[in-house]
Amino acid sequence: MKVVFYCHFPDLLLAQHTTVLWRLYRKPIDFIEEITTGMADMILVNSKFTASMFTNTFKHLHAREIQPAVLYPAVNMDQFDVPHSYKLNFLSINRFERKRT
Repeated sequence: MKVVFYCHFPDLLLAQHTTVLWRLYRKPIDFIEEITTGMADMILVNSKFTASMFTNTFKHLHAREIQPAVLYPAVNMDQFDVPHSYKLNFLSINRFERKRT
């Protein structure tokens, strides 16, 4: 089975790293995020900006020459232009980050 990871923005950059205790708590989470993201067969991002942030954030993946490809828009909007179309659409929203609105 092939795995495609679609990254909107690295969680590592959204999380707080303000205190020593919080940095210790986040260290294994941030490490696991990078390692498991690198296990994907293909990594896609939603913009060139996110691609640059991804590359700058995940240094170990960049060193292994794992580069994300830009896929925009993520959803084929033309499919919604057909009147009376009853195709089943599945949309998974995994995280809403208020700081980015």
